[in-house]
Amino acid sequence: MDVSQRIMRFLPPQDLLNFVKSSKRMLEHLTMDIAVMSSLFYGKHPYQSAKNLHPHMLKRSIYPLNALRVLMILAGSTCEFCRFYYNNEKNKTTCVRPNFGTKICWYCVKGEAKSGMILCGRDNIPPMTSAFYKLIAYPYKPEYYLNQFYIANRDILYKIFEHPRVLSYPYGVRFFSYDEEEGVMTPANNGEFISYDQMEIMWKKETKDGFGNMTGPLLPRSKLNELVKYMKTTDGSNEDIDHFLDNKIRNPPSVQDYQPFLDAYDRYIQRATEREESRKRIQASKKHIRHYKKIEMAVDMMSLIISEFTIENISKWNNETGRVFLRRYSKELQAEAFTRLLLLYEEAPFLAAEYFIKFRSGNASLDVSLHDVLGKYLKKPSMFKEEMAEQTAHLLYKKCRFELMKRCNSMIYNDNGRLDRCRVRTDFPTGTVYTGARKRSLHRNRFEPWTDTSAKRHL
Repeated sequence: MDVSQRIMRFLPPQDLLNFVKSSKRMLEHLTMDIAVMSSLFYGKHPYQSAKNLHPHMLKRSIYPLNALRVLMILAGSTCEFCRFYYNNEKNKTTCVRPNFGTKICWYCVKGEAKSGMILCGRDNIPPMTSAFYKLIAYPYKPEYYLNQFYIANRDILYKIFEHPRVLSYPYGVRFFSYDEEEGVMTPANNGEFISYDQMEIMWKKETKDGFGNMTGPLLPRSKLNELVKYMKTTDGSNEDIDHFLDNKIRNPPSVQDYQPFLDAYDRYIQRATEREESRKRIQASKKHIRHYKKIEMAVDMMSLIISEFTIENISKWNNETGRVFLRRYSKELQAEAFTRLLLLYEEAPFLAAEYFIKFRSGNASLDVSLHDVLGKYLKKPSMFKEEMAEQTAHLLYKKCRFELMKRCNSMIYNDNGRLDRCRVRTDFPTGTVYTGARKRSLHRNRFEPWTDTSAKRHL
């Protein structure tokens, strides 16, 4: 083994790509084994891209890739088609798309220019995908008509779209009605059966990469009609589809062209999976540690604020009000009430929580007032500084003083007729509190029944 190849095996994918691009001599030493090993062992997006690419290489549904192209699409972080349309700009794309086996951004898939990016003498970019419509609807009308080409070749097209080497995925909704006498299902405007395959999304046309090599799915939308005509002259079986893809397309690949990638993938996937699982466990542990550290920061913030509710501060703040209502209560009583109120919080151990701690005092208006003042600090405890404690405590006092003193559950008077202590409600409900994204998800699923939208084709 050459010394340069030994060095390559220790480099992460992006560094390896820069290394082999430095000279033609280094590029000659790059092998498929090195490219796949570097991507799989690095983990994260290169690992996931290799996993998305493997099924297509195994089924031979896309054009085979050489070592340099494998390294480019697995290690790269940008779309490989944007450079044809933008002025030295590319859209970020982290993983290979599992539908088409290429690293392509959503804007190139749909054919829409990203706002803020300058096109090279174009009004828009051409889409890289195209739809085969089985049912075509009129815009702004509750009417539709059937694609007669689809109706005339339903059996053949069904076999084509269900073939493992044909990359297409169904989209849209169409309705069927069932004829009990003939035992067949026919398209209807409002039928009793639903099929999620109004159209088939396919690769638009034959495509080449920057080096002139064929890339993308073997069967694009532009070759679909040709395949249908060919199958009419044969038995119309899956073997005929394989024969067409192996002999009738442009630059048909052989089985041996896929073998280097498959051998390298099988050689390293088990160890790479163990490394990836270990990395994810460590990453999840670090994420939980960071979460609990922020909870501790939020608790420290509350202790600083509580320490500012002293008799001296309350006396100063109480004199600013000039109202008789608060003068009925002693300074000790008010300090105790605010202290016990601010201790009525619960931590949020789940990562999707909106706040790291949440107040559950048993009174909704008090909870709202507390979150109004402390909300931004409960989301980002690092924003709170020690010198802000007195000012924050003063804001809480002004916002919650009247409501808190009115909501005391019991009032005990001493011999002098002065209220000396209160008991704030502490038996608040406990349990899991869903906030943030989880709360919105539960609220949405509460009113919208879940339906199985997994696409399944029908004749």
